[in-house]
Amino acid sequence: MAAFKSLLALVALLLAVGAVDAHKPPKPAADSVAAFVIANKNKGFGILLEAVLAADASIVETLSKPDLVATVFAPDGTQFDALKPPKPAADSVAAFVIANKNKGFGILLEAVLAADASVVETLSKPDLVATVFAPDDNAFRVLLKDLQLTKEELLANKDLLIAVLSYHVIGAKVTKKDLKELQVVQTLLAGETGELKIIKAWEHKGRHWVQNVRLETTSGSKSLVKAADVIVGKNGAAVIHAVNRVLIPGDKFFK
Repeated sequence: MAAFKSLLALVALLLAVGAVDAHKPPKPAADSVAAFVIANKNKGFGILLEAVLAADASIVETLSKPDLVATVFAPDGTQFDALKPPKPAADSVAAFVIANKNKGFGILLEAVLAADASVVETLSKPDLVATVFAPDDNAFRVLLKDLQLTKEELLANKDLLIAVLSYHVIGAKVTKKDLKELQVVQTLLAGETGELKIIKAWEHKGRHWVQNVRLETTSGSKSLVKAADVIVGKNGAAVIHAVNRVLIPGDKFFK
């Protein structure tokens, strides 16, 4: 009986010790926030460490304090990857059009090649900073029907091609999110004839609301951006927006 009581006492003691240990705070993973990041630089926090070291010295000093009272939300490498700009779809505007000649941009490629060599040269530059509104094949078919021209007749008119193609390019990179609700921009086609009105608005489509970008030209024709933000060129210097109609500048080019 005495032995049994001794056993119970031992069990009670062990339970008491366990209860005390359970209420102990967890052992720190590192001496400071900075020390933790450094220790885990090869386990997903390398970019965070680089960011901390590249920032102001006061940030490093603060995060290195062992007595710092703080809660730190530490993004890992995958979170930083999400902040990286998208990988360019092609090395240049021309390279994108060539790569997609069988995916709706065949006539645009023919138009670029039929125009002045300077057009091809410009659109082939990897460092070209520009916004290009790229009409698809169906857009060109509509244009040919409206003008009552054959494709061959259109491609043979170099002056017309140069004017029309210049009217599709803005000398700055403007993504969809950068567009204002209403703005008038100057294209590479000189003069007032080369101005282009851009309208960005929410529109009701079926059961949903969609944000559309519409273009209005100096000839009164209109176009809709079908697909936005195709990034191309060195470091994503240029952006392409596919449009459903060829942009027609002032009527004087079609008389």
